[in-house]
Amino acid sequence: PTAIAYTLGIMGISRLRPRFASLVGLSEVMFAVLAAWALLGESLTVVQAVGGAVVLGGLVLARQGDRTERLAAANPDM
Repeated sequence: PTAIAYTLGIMGISRLRPRFASLVGLSEVMFAVLAAWALLGESLTVVQAVGGAVVLGGLVLARQGDRTERLAAANPDM
């Protein structure tokens, strides 16, 4: 099961643009912290919450950059 999950993760990441894929990899840690908080009752520190917000902000900005690149490619007059 671990090998299957790892292989599927690599296949999924390979379909993303490199900039967005690196941020998705960073979000894995954020979701592990959230799972520990929700499932195990571990406390979430302020630093962890700020770090999670920074990662989410980076994902949004990276995704916005991908849309801008697609629009520019579709409309060369931009």
